[in-house]
Amino acid sequence: MNTGITNASELAVAISTNVTAVSIWNNETHNWKQYTVSEVGTDFEINPSDALLIYLDGTANVDFYCAGSLPTQANYDLVANDYNSMMLPLNRSEITTTTEFATAIGGGVTAISTWDNETHGWKQYVVSEVGTAFEINIGDGFLIFSNEAYEGWNAPAGRTMNRTAVRK
Repeated sequence: MNTGITNASELAVAISTNVTAVSIWNNETHNWKQYTVSEVGTDFEINPSDALLIYLDGTANVDFYCAGSLPTQANYDLVANDYNSMMLPLNRSEITTTTEFATAIGGGVTAISTWDNETHGWKQYVVSEVGTAFEINIGDGFLIFSNEAYEGWNAPAGRTMNRTAVRK
């Protein structure tokens, strides 16, 4: 949501004093970028469509609700042969499973991963493995592995999506 929160440190303050870090997958450098509350100089800008991991200290659960205006439709570029961070866009409520999500993106998707708060570990849908699919919701954050590059996935009507096959 467009809330006026523009960086990881502002988000941490808005959520709870128990937040110790905020992480995001950097699609350009192909690694994690992390704001650590106790470390000066680690803050970074965030956008309404970013998929973030929030780290909390302590044992108490934190309820966080973020009211704001809907952002413009999120469009995603995916690089080939690497993980890409993405949230299930707010305008795609018809997608309810990882199987449907992979199909909607395109044939290059080989895996979809998300953090499971209940097990405190990653769960993964692997396209080629029967029984690994799971239900998802709009706004959920994911790491998408694709062996093809995509530009402008989820583009508004009238825009075309470009796909470049890259196989290794």
